[in-house]
Amino acid sequence: MIILQTLPNYSLFLLKSKRMNMEQLNKEYAQRISNKKKNLQKLKKRIFGVSMARTLLFISICLSFYYLWQNKSLLSTTISLEALLFILFIKAHNKLFKQKKETELLIQINQRELEAINGDLKNFDKGDEFIDHTHFYSFDLDVFGENSLFQLINRTSTKIGKIKLANWLNNHLIKSEQILKRQESIKEITPLLQLRQSFQLIGLSNEEQLTELDLLQWIQPSKLKKERLLKITPYLVATINMLLLIFAILQITPISIGVIFFVFSIVLNTILVRQIKAKLEDNTKGLLTLSTYTSLFMLLEEHKFESELNKELINSCYQKEKRPSRQLNKIINLSDNIKQRNNLFIALLFNGLFLWEFHLSLKIEQWKKEHITSLPKWIESLSQFDALISLANFAYNHPTYTYPNIVTEEYTLCGQDLGHPLMLKKECVTNPISMNSRGTFLIITGANMAGKSTYLRTIGLNYLLACIGTTVYAKKFNISPSQLITSLRTSDSLMENESYFFAELKRLKVIIDLLNKGNNLFIILDEILKGTNSIDKLKGSTALIEQLIHKETNGLIATHDIQLTELEHRYPKKITNFCFESTINNGEINFDYQLKQGVVKNMNAYFLMRKMGILNKR
Repeated sequence: MIILQTLPNYSLFLLKSKRMNMEQLNKEYAQRISNKKKNLQKLKKRIFGVSMARTLLFISICLSFYYLWQNKSLLSTTISLEALLFILFIKAHNKLFKQKKETELLIQINQRELEAINGDLKNFDKGDEFIDHTHFYSFDLDVFGENSLFQLINRTSTKIGKIKLANWLNNHLIKSEQILKRQESIKEITPLLQLRQSFQLIGLSNEEQLTELDLLQWIQPSKLKKERLLKITPYLVATINMLLLIFAILQITPISIGVIFFVFSIVLNTILVRQIKAKLEDNTKGLLTLSTYTSLFMLLEEHKFESELNKELINSCYQKEKRPSRQLNKIINLSDNIKQRNNLFIALLFNGLFLWEFHLSLKIEQWKKEHITSLPKWIESLSQFDALISLANFAYNHPTYTYPNIVTEEYTLCGQDLGHPLMLKKECVTNPISMNSRGTFLIITGANMAGKSTYLRTIGLNYLLACIGTTVYAKKFNISPSQLITSLRTSDSLMENESYFFAELKRLKVIIDLLNKGNNLFIILDEILKGTNSIDKLKGSTALIEQLIHKETNGLIATHDIQLTELEHRYPKKITNFCFESTINNGEINFDYQLKQGVVKNMNAYFLMRKMGILNKR
């Protein structure tokens, strides 16, 4: 059982975090690693001591047989005591070995966090299976894949939690009350470092977990014919075996009859087990997965949550006032029993005596019937907690980040010192954003490599973080949530015989269709209509922006078309021009990556081509 230490509430944590910098965070994780390593060394010494004691005790048992063989009464007493001690040493060794594995895993958890806050994400899941080139924003914003937002955030330890977190990232919240509710949940979990790492420890200790789909298929019970008769069969066989044993001892019947019935029972057990849909080996992963869920619920039930969402997640799993861990508790015993199947001697003995495998299978099937409606609630609750722990861990690892203010009365998207979450703070240049009414757009111009694309992704990623309920890389961020949609990285599709230009048109068609259906959108576009000539491009881009303004949507547009910035004069309350500049001094190009109001004045394509030797210098 993992004991949770007394932990500060969020308000106290907030005061502490404001004083905490990355150096202090590094020290905290390094200290935890150091403490766990000291514990590991102590455990290794104790394991060695117990192993030596077992070896000496085994030698003692052998010597007892040798020297006390003639004195049977003394031999039996001595061997009994030594055997009892040997069993106790085995149990102590197993317990210590389990603690050793847990300590090693905790060292790994903290070591990876230390690496992550210093920009090394290689040991975390990239979520490649969730990459979708057609998604509204995830592909454009590097939400999944190498060095992605998912790799930065994901600390889930269950398969259901990983899928839940990916689903949250792919389908961000739009309703303000839901975002605020999740914010409160994350705020409560953020200071609970011990609980979060204990949750990870339990989940990561079982690598053979089933997915939600597999679990829901597994828990479907078999439909048995003559079920009542089958239920009493193991007890009937056990009674007959007991009577035959007594009759053999009393010499009423020959022992051969008992042996024949014993063999018959083993065969009968095999026949009956085949009537059940799920074999014991098929049940193993299901039982072990639910055994893991039991430990996770026991951990969560030890803490008294105060936030509305966290209380709802736990309370939704109660059945007839029974805690979820109590409902799942039988699974631990069934799981422990099923492991004995690996011992062939025990399996044959128990099957012959009382149809052990069949009896165990019936118990599993009965448990499935009783809890088939509860399983979806357990999955939903634990998957959300697992995802919430990841978001809380993200907030904990970025103490200078802030929770966005969710504004509902009027439209706003205003932020100070916004930075790219996937860039180290010491390397990241921060910038503002300001929109205070619907139907407004920022047109961003700038030289090549000056920071336009990074700025678009900075806004997009922080917008996404705000809408999933966690902290954002900003000094301040006020947001009125809408559906995020981007077009930054459209590409040709040879599989669908689709050109780059047509792929972009399809994305723009999606945007217009959503707006026509009444959806509120926040749109980020990079270089509209890149696949056509400049005159046609300007005409189409101008018409598109005017249509977006008339549909009262908001967004950012980056472009190299300086003529497009003239729309600010036509729509002064709807369009504002911003730019990223570059300067050339002494034959070198310099960028400050700072957003400035107005239209870019300096371009650098010709200079860079000459600098790289593409064009001849004159």
